[in-house]
Amino acid sequence: MPSHAEQKIADLIERFIKDSRSTAQPDMASYLAHCPRGMESQLTEALETIKLILECRYQPSASDELVDEGISRLEVLRAKKQRFEKIEDALDPVVEASRHPIEAICNLLGWRKAAQASTPSHGCLLPAHAGVMYRGRGGGSGQATDWLLWNAQLESRERTLCDRAESLLRKTFTDLQAPVDVATLASRLYLSIKDAELEGFDGCLVSDGEVGAIVVNKASTNMQRRRYTIGHEIAHFVLHKPSLKARGFFRDGMGDFLNFDCSDWSEESEANIFASYLLIPSMLFAEDLGCTKPTFADVERIAHEFDVSLAAAARRLIRASNWRSCVVVSSNGEVIWHALSQQFDGWQRPWKNLKDGTAAKLLTLPGTKDHLAEQMPAAFWFEGAVASEQVEVLEESKRLGDSYIYSLLTVVE
Repeated sequence: MPSHAEQKIADLIERFIKDSRSTAQPDMASYLAHCPRGMESQLTEALETIKLILECRYQPSASDELVDEGISRLEVLRAKKQRFEKIEDALDPVVEASRHPIEAICNLLGWRKAAQASTPSHGCLLPAHAGVMYRGRGGGSGQATDWLLWNAQLESRERTLCDRAESLLRKTFTDLQAPVDVATLASRLYLSIKDAELEGFDGCLVSDGEVGAIVVNKASTNMQRRRYTIGHEIAHFVLHKPSLKARGFFRDGMGDFLNFDCSDWSEESEANIFASYLLIPSMLFAEDLGCTKPTFADVERIAHEFDVSLAAAARRLIRASNWRSCVVVSSNGEVIWHALSQQFDGWQRPWKNLKDGTAAKLLTLPGTKDHLAEQMPAAFWFEGAVASEQVEVLEESKRLGDSYIYSLLTVVE
């Protein structure tokens, strides 16, 4: 439901429209005098737009097509808002009464049965053939060129995701603060947020591409995890309209939220990267944070300030780092995903399986500490260019829960 301030803005706009029909030029200052604090710019923009439309409507020289297009857009927004309010009112009893909330919400939206939905077509920002990524090792000139092209694609893709996430924030908030208010962001996109019992996954988005609902697993009591789930589903709504229109829903488990691997070009990795910029935007990110060697103290500080998971905080820190650094997440001795800073030259990646001698491998053994730091040859961790330099890396690894080990690696320059 809209907040008191939002309702006040809506009432003022409604009154302005009515007064404009009976008064040639209503005084905007009188409406701004009753505006909730901090929302003056939003109200001014809305009133100026309405004023322009009305002026064009009654000026013979104005383009009828332009005026009609503006009025048509307003009518579409009004219809969308009415659908959203109807869904908001009906959603609670529907979700609580159903053992299959995805199907119930699809029915409420007038969407087809979720179980009958076919596999969606490729909905990523880049075409499906871009998934054939560079896998070469070592270095002929051809391989070096391939790597440069591959890396340029990755960087371009991530910048696009960053720009879209932060553009959305600028359009939504006039005074953006940390932690980002994902509930307000969802409502502005006409997405309702509900809790429900979900078997086998943490969250889902059900939508026809216009309005919809984000459902979060009731069993998830961790607020950072809940916020990240909402951010992830907002990302699907913004980025992956073709898939939504093909099947009507996204259903995501913990494995999906841990997929930050740019190189697979999947919708899940796109949603995670978009969500990380949405929840930890550059405009709120300390400019000098990347100047020092990344540590878990930095990761935990970012996670606390922005109220996000350690995975999201670690990736954002590494991507902003001015050092040759890397974050690696592993489980049962196998690397799940990693992210490199932008300072590396040439192709490299962590080994698929943890090697003996690394702190992360020690943490897989029973009876060890939860947090270890070691310095060792880069070849213990990496294959590729950095390993051939015969330099060392400083490793800081930490066990989180029973399943995952996070490792921060920084090249000793």
